[in-house]
Amino acid sequence: MARLLPAPLVSQVALLLSVFVGGWVAAATAGRFQLRLDMGDAFSQIVTDKPIAMIGALFVGGVLVGFGTRLAGGCSSGHGLNGCGRLQPVSIVATAVFFGTGVLVSFLLWKVI
Repeated sequence: MARLLPAPLVSQVALLLSVFVGGWVAAATAGRFQLRLDMGDAFSQIVTDKPIAMIGALFVGGVLVGFGTRLAGGCSSGHGLNGCGRLQPVSIVATAVFFGTGVLVSFLLWKVI
């Protein structure tokens, strides 16, 4: 079995920069580019309108997403597109859990908010 090596740092940096540059080009060409330091009115109504608390909420959310991705052995897109396409039982169960949790949370948020 071939041993998988991590992607070189140059490739990782190129991907990250490409995501930012691609998003900027898309927004600029559509005439919708606007530099903001908050997540918008809807986010501030749901979470808070204090910038420091917003940054804290986003940081904690990012850490939880990273922890969940590591715990689940991949991201929801990877499991849903690749794993389910290859009929991997672990991916099918993980995708069902992702979707079920998403439906439950959106239902609870709809009822609470």
